[in-house]
Amino acid sequence: MSAIREILTVRILDKEYRISCPPDEREGLIVAASELNERMQEMRGNAKMLGAERMAVMAALNVIHERDQIKSGQLGAFDMAQEAVHRLESKLDAAIGRREPARSLDS
Repeated sequence: MSAIREILTVRILDKEYRISCPPDEREGLIVAASELNERMQEMRGNAKMLGAERMAVMAALNVIHERDQIKSGQLGAFDMAQEAVHRLESKLDAAIGRREPARSLDS
């Protein structure tokens, strides 16, 4: 019995990739591709000389390492939230072209 599959097109670093997937995995793959694209764009912005292949390997390594930390309980919910906030601050800084560190809301 063959499973029903569909073709999903995702965009990573301005290139389109076609992926065959079961319909129930479509949304998860879209989210994963979006996160990978964000990570690779961040890497490209921080190190303009890295090639796409090297960025992909580094991004994949980081994702797997984070997943393993979560599985082993070394990275708690607070740490994950703090990391997400840090990534958002970096993206905001890059978007507005600010190079100075983010200031806390108290100051």
